[in-house]
Amino acid sequence: MKSLAKFFFYFLCFLSVFCLSAYEAFYAEMEPGEYGVVFNILPRWARGGLADCVLLPGERRLIFPWQRLHRVDGSIGTVEWSGSALGDGEADMVDGFIEARTLDANELGIAVTVQYHVSPARASYVLQRIGVARIPQLLRATAASRIRASVAALKASDFANASKLQVAIRHAREAMDKFLRPEGIVVEALLYRGHEFRRIASDGAVDRDYQELLDKTRLKKQEIEKEGKRKAALIAQKRREKNEAVAKKNRLLQNARGYERRKKFAGDAYLLAKKNEALQYSAVGMSEVEGLREKIKAMEGAGGRALLQLEIAKTLAERDAKYLVLNPGTSGGALSATRLDVNKLFEQAGLFSPLVELDGGGN
Repeated sequence: MKSLAKFFFYFLCFLSVFCLSAYEAFYAEMEPGEYGVVFNILPRWARGGLADCVLLPGERRLIFPWQRLHRVDGSIGTVEWSGSALGDGEADMVDGFIEARTLDANELGIAVTVQYHVSPARASYVLQRIGVARIPQLLRATAASRIRASVAALKASDFANASKLQVAIRHAREAMDKFLRPEGIVVEALLYRGHEFRRIASDGAVDRDYQELLDKTRLKKQEIEKEGKRKAALIAQKRREKNEAVAKKNRLLQNARGYERRKKFAGDAYLLAKKNEALQYSAVGMSEVEGLREKIKAMEGAGGRALLQLEIAKTLAERDAKYLVLNPGTSGGALSATRLDVNKLFEQAGLFSPLVELDGGGN
């Protein structure tokens, strides 16, 4: 009995370890960006087929032996036409371009990049109806048809207009998303990478003459634009130099006008001062003239000789002169000097008599 109990004990321990190992082995965890779809490998009457739920990124779930887990990548995927030979043998792609034709019958190749992701709600539908491996093929076919339809509405000249080109690319993306979203594929973006006008000959040769002509024209336009910018910069520089010269001239004129005004004000003030001074001198002179006129009138009267003698006597007395030198101005312009005694002269001229009378009157 003891040996049987010991056997059952070891058997239960082994069974527990085995169940835990099996549980961990059948335990599934979704990676970031992954969605899981579980199928029951059972008859339909035993609820076989697709399970009810979709596993989300990071979710963990036990997968039983009668179940199969299919992983669907839900992260952003890309399908691109890079403009170079990809070598995947697609019928709508030559050297990495989507071949299209414009409204005016010009052939060209367009390089684009499609960004997409699988809708989580439609992951099981994508897995059943499309298949994860066939998503890029479906995207290539859809993108090529929708881009050709958008390009067919443009002329060759419209490709030089970035706004018209972007409108056409946006319409192509909207048409792709409208077609693929019900299928569980969401078109995030359709990125335009470039284009090239080219014609594919029957022997597979690529004729790029038109594109080369467009490239030369574009280079000429760029040179013309560059020359125009250089000319505009030169004109702006000369205009700036002219404005600086005009400003300098205006400053010099303002300084000259200011200097002129200051000098004019100073001159006017000086002239006014001199006029006032001249008026003062004129008034003084006129008063002196009037005084002289009065003296002349007095001299012309009966006592004029006596007054003259009195003035001479006063002058000589004030200066205390002893002699008087006369210059009669003889003939021939020669100067002659005669020394006379003033006292004798006074006695002869009778000049002292008025003085005596004046002194006597003063006493």
